[in-house]
Amino acid sequence: MRFCLITVIAFCLSPALQAGDPPVPHEATHKQIRMIAPQHNGASVELKTFCLDDNGNILACVSGKSPQGQDGKVQGLLQVYSPEGKLIRETELEFEATAINQAPDRTIFVAGSGKVARISEGGEVLVSTDSPHIGDMDEMREQAKKDAEAQLEQLTGIYKQQIERLTESLAKLDEKEELSDRDKQRRAAFEQQKKLYEQSEKAMEQNYSSMFSVESMLKRTLNITSIAVTSKDVFLCCGSGRGYDVWRTTHEFSEPKKVFSGLGG
Repeated sequence: MRFCLITVIAFCLSPALQAGDPPVPHEATHKQIRMIAPQHNGASVELKTFCLDDNGNILACVSGKSPQGQDGKVQGLLQVYSPEGKLIRETELEFEATAINQAPDRTIFVAGSGKVARISEGGEVLVSTDSPHIGDMDEMREQAKKDAEAQLEQLTGIYKQQIERLTESLAKLDEKEELSDRDKQRRAAFEQQKKLYEQSEKAMEQNYSSMFSVESMLKRTLNITSIAVTSKDVFLCCGSGRGYDVWRTTHEFSEPKKVFSGLGG
């Protein structure tokens, strides 16, 4: 598991240069003043995302293994650290959060793995529910299967085309009653090329089958990369097939509406 640190950086202003001033050596505008390593029950945890609240505290979404648990797994936690790195409190989440933000009224919104939650400033989970982009799971799984097949088809398509072309060339040669020496040489070359393309196609499928499996594509669809909150709306950037969609909801996660679709990057 990869663990992360929160690096606290101070911003330092340098005096502005005036016309005619002699050049001065480059000075860094930031400097590291401390490092904060998130932990849970004395064990390191993985930092998923974080932001600052309006008091300068660090709101960190983490996940990791708990030494006390039988299964050794913490599904997700929202931890609040002071600017000095002291753990103030933590809230258990029903999911692994990958996006976090604070609303103007100081409530905290977290999202990830197809779930969203609204948490009070004191750490109480007020609402926890499915993300608005989650529909029927059977339909989503079927779509993930189609997306996975399409990705693999795109990657192996060039090999399939070459194999088909060589197969046609071999069939034309086989239609002849008698092959000349040149035809035999061509046929042997076509057979060799076809074999190489078939091996390349098989290797490509093996290398990328796990990356574009149904489960990996479904996980990508459930993914929520970022969240923004205004005084009345919540905006979520959610996975959608090969791209991303942006959804808008109320603070209660009602009245969902897709406002952008097919975003890349």
